[in-house]
Amino acid sequence: MNRRFAWIQIVPILMLGAGIWTYRHTQNEVRMQLVRAKQWWRDGESTAAIDLFQSIKQRHAQSHYAPEALWELAQIHFYSLARTEDAVGYYGELCTGYAGTELSARACLTQADIVEKELDDPERAQALWKAVLEREADESLREEALFRLGASHFRSNENKEAEENLKRLLEAPIDPIRAQQSRVMLAIISQIDGRYRESVRLFREVLDRGDCPDCKLQARLGLIQSYEFLNDLNRAIRIARDIPVGDFSAEMKDDLVNRLLEKSRYDKP
Repeated sequence: MNRRFAWIQIVPILMLGAGIWTYRHTQNEVRMQLVRAKQWWRDGESTAAIDLFQSIKQRHAQSHYAPEALWELAQIHFYSLARTEDAVGYYGELCTGYAGTELSARACLTQADIVEKELDDPERAQALWKAVLEREADESLREEALFRLGASHFRSNENKEAEENLKRLLEAPIDPIRAQQSRVMLAIISQIDGRYRESVRLFREVLDRGDCPDCKLQARLGLIQSYEFLNDLNRAIRIARDIPVGDFSAEMKDDLVNRLLEKSRYDKP
């Protein structure tokens, strides 16, 4: 009786061990299939690679390999087959179906970028970025989506919407580079709207921080323009002369300074 009882106790342990072995074996097999499919893609066998990635996605949809298979499907369709809409579909499936994974976050942003730049559909891209903001998402993903949404409105000359989103972005601690890029766009919007003193303040904030060399060059050139609009040519000339060597060619810098000096002489009463 005791032996029978002991055997009954051992059975669940054996079943658990068998289950663990089966799971590990399956996971190893799927991992090898991913490696094989990637190699086929590198070798130019896109059709075979797609079939295997599709199989992994369908048969192991709940595994952590499914997002990787979806990502590779999107990459193949975009880069190798130039089937942009299909790629957007795969990025979208990864974005919404596997929220919380690293690849999902990348897919959300990549999907919207392709829609805006390759399909020339900024409104659709903006709707995709807004969808990221409306759902529960990692804070860094929400930050990046908000920045790209604001930048998209900026490129579309939708200054009111751009300003609203970029200001929201600066209300919380964010990546320093994104903050600098946002300030530059906000300064340019202020300049376009004739708010030159506000643009000066924002451009100055960019110069006062050490991040993003490209932003600082844009801020210097923007400040020169704003001071020209404010008829403060002496400050514009000082900023032009202070442009570091390497940011601007010596010839372009000299031309800029000389133009401002000539304008200053012409504008004197």
